[in-house]
Amino acid sequence: MTPYQSAKETASKIARQYADLDKVDRFAIYNGKKSYYSLLGKNRKKTQLAVLIEADSDKIYTYELSKGISQEKAEKIAKDNGAKQIDKVTFGYIKEQPIWEIKSGTTYYNVEFETGRLLSKEGL
Repeated sequence: MTPYQSAKETASKIARQYADLDKVDRFAIYNGKKSYYSLLGKNRKKTQLAVLIEADSDKIYTYELSKGISQEKAEKIAKDNGAKQIDKVTFGYIKEQPIWEIKSGTTYYNVEFETGRLLSKEGL
């Protein structure tokens, strides 16, 4: 089994057990100062959730997607700040807060999930 697939299965089990995530719609690995398994999906009540599992610890963060800005709005904020084509969007965690990380070419835009504020724009 590939490391990615193994991480996805392990993270999905943890999210089901500890965050009541019933259906996983999207899985990604977010690499900031620390690595997180990022899962988007729904719980049994059909509430849309984002679950972040810190890769090297037992910390789990759960967010209702309705309590912050949408992925689409985060993409618009990135475009308003210079992003051209959106290559990838990942729910992540930086500076003790949840973010949307938008990758456009070699530039990463970090948009605060709760307020929609652009936290940083970093080019490679």
